Amino acid sequence: MSDSVPSGGAARAAAEELEMLVARLGEEMASFRRRAHGAESRVRELEEELRRAREEVAAAFAAAALAPSAPERAAGPFDEVATSPPLSDDERDRLATLQRENEELRARLEGATSRTTQMLERLRFLRQQHTLGGQR
Repeated sequence: MSDSVPSGGAARAAAEELEMLVARLGEEMASFRRRAHGAESRVRELEEELRRAREEVAAAFAAAALAPSAPERAAGPFDEVATSPPLSDDERDRLATLQRENEELRARLEGATSRTTQMLERLRFLRQQHTLGGQR
């Protein structure tokens, strides 16, 4: 037998180590997936809350437009909303944070996927070497 072909015990130990690493990477990917799903569901909840708030503001504007206007009307609570951007600073910050976190999770998931693919390729190679070494 050649020195380049690992012994049965060493190949088995390497295969077991690779299987353990692949299992850990699979668990890590599952964890990232769960976190990404949680973040995405939270974004959907916030978007739904924002949609409802916008509908309430639009309804209030419509009600205010139908009300008789007085020439010396005091400033109402929705006057400032009409001139403000659609999202508040807190909402924009929260949305940016969620988007940034989602990007980071996607990058980590891609990295874990890449490492898992490399481990699988190594495992295939070791199995092939083990099979070829056993047939000699």
